[in-house]
Amino acid sequence: SGVIKYLLIHKANAFLISPKEKRTVVHKAALSGNIEILDMLSKVGAPIDERDNHFKSPLLLACENGNLDMVKKLILLGANINNQDDKMDSPLH
Repeated sequence: SGVIKYLLIHKANAFLISPKEKRTVVHKAALSGNIEILDMLSKVGAPIDERDNHFKSPLLLACENGNLDMVKKLILLGANINNQDDKMDSPLH
């Protein structure tokens, strides 16, 4: 979280994508369950519905990991509950 705070303070791009997985920092926050980082990213306008190379959104990753607090937070921030991945899975099933 210290690294993310440093990057945001110094105006670094909050939306960097991991080239291999095509995941954003929001994906990483969702996977780690770090709501504090998600809050910081949302305040600077980071998109919360970007999808990775398997079309998984941060919300779908949080659902797959069983992180109910992260799921609730992403939905409160407006995450699309209908986004489907490449296997047609969505946060709803």
